Amino acid sequence: IYIDTLQVKGDITYQEKPAQKEEVAEISFNNLDAYLFNITTVDSMTNKPMHLFAKGQLADTANFEVNVLFDMFDRHVPKDKFTFTGQVDQMPLSALNKILRPVA
Repeated sequence: IYIDTLQVKGDITYQEKPAQKEEVAEISFNNLDAYLFNITTVDSMTNKPMHLFAKGQLADTANFEVNVLFDMFDRHVPKDKFTFTGQVDQMPLSALNKILRPVA
């Protein structure tokens, strides 16, 4: 599989039910405008990193912007290694309670 560019627009809500917990943890990414570049499962095409650029609102409260590079080429690094940079504008920390309380 090789995909040069994938664009995602809209809202994404991530949910997770922690083990031995009743409540579901949840975080939302709203007004998302995201691009993924160089998506591949073909070994001969992994010479460029997979790149994610996204901007939107975190938990419907603060603007955010992120850049993530996934090294798909270097076989000597862990498969889950990536470089993440970004920023989140000022927001009340209580906006993260839906994701933090259930996992505490």
